[in-house]
Amino acid sequence: MSRANRQANNLVKRCGDEDRQLLACIERLIGDDPVICLEDVQVKVREGRVRLTGLVETVSWKDRLEGLVSGLEGVRSLENDVRVEKKVRFSDRQLQALIQEKLADGALTHSDIGVDFQEGALTLSGRVDTLQQKMELDSMAGSLPGVERIVNRVRIGYESPPDDQTLKNKILLAISELGHSEVEDLKVRVVRGVVSLKGQVQRQTDKKPLLEKVAGVKGVKEIDDTITFDHQESSREGLLRQIEVALHEDRRLEGSSIRFQLAGGTLFLEGMVPARAYFLVIEEILGRFPEVHRVVNELHIRH
Repeated sequence: MSRANRQANNLVKRCGDEDRQLLACIERLIGDDPVICLEDVQVKVREGRVRLTGLVETVSWKDRLEGLVSGLEGVRSLENDVRVEKKVRFSDRQLQALIQEKLADGALTHSDIGVDFQEGALTLSGRVDTLQQKMELDSMAGSLPGVERIVNRVRIGYESPPDDQTLKNKILLAISELGHSEVEDLKVRVVRGVVSLKGQVQRQTDKKPLLEKVAGVKGVKEIDDTITFDHQESSREGLLRQIEVALHEDRRLEGSSIRFQLAGGTLFLEGMVPARAYFLVIEEILGRFPEVHRVVNELHIRH
């Protein structure tokens, strides 16, 4: 076999290992989720391209599933072909009544919201004071069984909207109240109620409270979000998840209790294993991760 063929085979083997690790990580995340049922969702991974199929009950469940997977390190693309299908059948009239009840129970009773539901498509109309309230309507509608598509035509506006500079000052004040120190060099620009945010957060999950705070300011009609997150931190978290899956899913390590921390390229291992032979298995598993340059083994043998 030529050197080129050997290199190609090794590349295919490595890609296969990465796909298997990513698949195991995705299935574990879905399996641990309190809402999504793993048995209803099928996952396929090929060269980092992920395809999801299956059935969920609501649009928000489909979005939740996409959020779980899209942030994983190693996911090059995501095709979410999961379908929304209600297990309990309601008529359009029953669902419209259910939506009206949800509105009455929520915090938007003062707002004039129109509802029309036909053949799985929910159309919302009316007016609210803030973008956050419009987003809450989307969330409420997406949680209802049988809603396959949402058309949100609700307008944002109230009497005497602030000028752009006044609105920018209100946004900066709201962000300062949040104490969002994780945001680095945040830049805010406002043009006719459309807010552009640019900066970097340490973790992808840090964006949500920031965006919710800005969306709650009266006068904000739309948010143009170009906030990025620290890819180095993301890569680290993705690597930790892959190592965790590899260690916990290997049947040869049954009966062990392993904890680990990553600092730079050094991995620190703590916990208990039943026998010294487990050290060789762990060494073999960690050898699959070239990002781990050094292992400090502080594991103890259970007597």
